Amino acid sequence: MNNEEKSVENYVKMARRCFNNGECDSAIEYYKKAIEIDPDLVNRDNSVEVGFKNLAHRYSVKEDYAKAKEYERQGIEAKYILRGIAAKLLKETGGVYQQKKEFSEAIKSYKKALKIHPNDAVTHKNLGDAYFAKKAHPQATVCYHKFIKLSRLNSEVSFKLDGVFKNLGDAYFAQKAYRAAIAYYQAALQITSDIELQKAFKTLGDVFFEKKDYQEAIAVYQKLLQIAPNNIEVANKLQEAFRMLGDVFFEKKDYQEAISVYQKLLQIAPDIEVANKLQEAFLANGSVSFANKEYQKAIAYYKKVLEVKPDWQIYFNLGIAYLHQYDRDQAIECFLKTIEMNPDFADVYSATGATYLAKKEYGTAIEYYTKAVELKPDSDGFFNMGEAHRQQKNHDKAMECYRKAIETRPHADAYNRIGVDYFLQKEYDKAIECYKQAIKIKPDYAIAYSNMGATYKSINKHDQAMKCYQKALEIDPNNKAAAENMRAFKKHT
Repeated sequence: MNNEEKSVENYVKMARRCFNNGECDSAIEYYKKAIEIDPDLVNRDNSVEVGFKNLAHRYSVKEDYAKAKEYERQGIEAKYILRGIAAKLLKETGGVYQQKKEFSEAIKSYKKALKIHPNDAVTHKNLGDAYFAKKAHPQATVCYHKFIKLSRLNSEVSFKLDGVFKNLGDAYFAQKAYRAAIAYYQAALQITSDIELQKAFKTLGDVFFEKKDYQEAIAVYQKLLQIAPNNIEVANKLQEAFRMLGDVFFEKKDYQEAISVYQKLLQIAPDIEVANKLQEAFLANGSVSFANKEYQKAIAYYKKVLEVKPDWQIYFNLGIAYLHQYDRDQAIECFLKTIEMNPDFADVYSATGATYLAKKEYGTAIEYYTKAVELKPDSDGFFNMGEAHRQQKNHDKAMECYRKAIETRPHADAYNRIGVDYFLQKEYDKAIECYKQAIKIKPDYAIAYSNMGATYKSINKHDQAMKCYQKALEIDPNNKAAAENMRAFKKHT
């Protein structure tokens, strides 16, 4: 037994002796001295309580009930006074240990104090701080919540909650309970705009960012900017998170979401790269719609692209979409805009020629087809130009174009047109050879089979003619020429 323990035991003995002699005040003073040495004494020794009870009993036996009751009252009062002294001493001792960074000892003292006064809010807070310093975050969290609950129930407790909220945020952060951390950081920032607290909140946003959870990162950065709108670093991270989120949606081909994100980012900070990405997203959405034959949607998206940045390729795509909608005037307007921006793009001249051909403006169609084949000699271009000449009854020019189409690249439709011309000139063998070439290029060419059947019929090769009609109808049951020729042939055989 050390000297302190001997002193405590001696003081307790002196207190008991005083109680036996009815010297209550002296007994309490001795007991106070014992508590000052060992405040935890009140949790394991009931000498004061027993002393007053014995005195009360003594007077009760003497039937001096008033005196007995007085000692009972004094006993209760002394118990609470002494326990209060002990709790205060234990709390102060815990504080001393905490200042010395002896957190384990501080925790022991605070726990002993709470054993005496379990609803002491400040002691719960101090215990939470000690646990937090030891990085025992779950235990710290429990203590802080107890403190908050008790402090709200007791109006006499005056304590700023921002530090507690920040520590709770840090504790939840350490436990990866990020949503709870956000809530407490935000609560703390509503009380104070402390720079360190802002840094902690930003760190949480950065964690979400590194985890590629950009939506959560954006939510954190936005909340922080509501409190600290001039924080440039956070504003920059918010922009970066928006950009990354937009790119994620774009890579996933969720173009509508990407568009939404890029538009929000442009509202925050206009940027040419983001504008380009927005344009790409609109274009991708337009291309998807076009591929799905949703031409009205494609038109809407292409127009959005042009709002962001005019581009000849988009005007061309928009014109093609209008063509599919049979809006030829709008298509021509787009094609002319394309030519204005890129006069060397052959395909737009072909498309413009085709549009004028559909409008039966054959002369204008020929002008655009002529320019198209000048820029890029192409069998389709020559064939289409031949079709325009044919509509103008310019037979020689049409045939010239069809032959140029074949010279450029074997072209089934051009062979068929030349075959028809030979047929009309009664050069049947040449006609049949052309039809065969057309079918060689395009095996499912029902019209060429039908025309070849008619040619065979003209030279009385009925079996071959029948086979050609049958093949034409096998490919296309709705081929009227083949069906009529077959009926006529059967009728006369």
